[in-house]
Amino acid sequence: MLHGMTGTREVAMPIRPENRARYPKTWKAMVASARERSGDRCECDGRCGLDHEGGRCGAVNHQPHPVTGSKVVLTLAHEHGVPLEETSIERMFHACQQCHNRYDAPMRRAGIQQRAKAAMAIADMFGDRP
Repeated sequence: MLHGMTGTREVAMPIRPENRARYPKTWKAMVASARERSGDRCECDGRCGLDHEGGRCGAVNHQPHPVTGSKVVLTLAHEHGVPLEETSIERMFHACQQCHNRYDAPMRRAGIQQRAKAAMAIADMFGDRP
């Protein structure tokens, strides 16, 4: 599993095995750069679909989330439509769980549907077996 740095702790990243090779070798440096740029605060400016007070999410790394109360663990969210292996830190934002999950939700739904269709196509190919 790839690891990302959050604060001074190393945290396992939940990356699908088939996607691991897409992450740049400089990933840890990119995370450190995002942390410095963000001031260890979520950088979401509404891309997640929420209207943040003051224009930016108030979640701070390792602190209780201002809305959910859960402990915040900031991760890097990358711009949709740009292959991860071609992206740069300028096209990423440091995000709390709530903003990152909301931002990625449409892509995750599409991926789940795509994998389900592929599984059904394989089942159709082999038909029902006793």
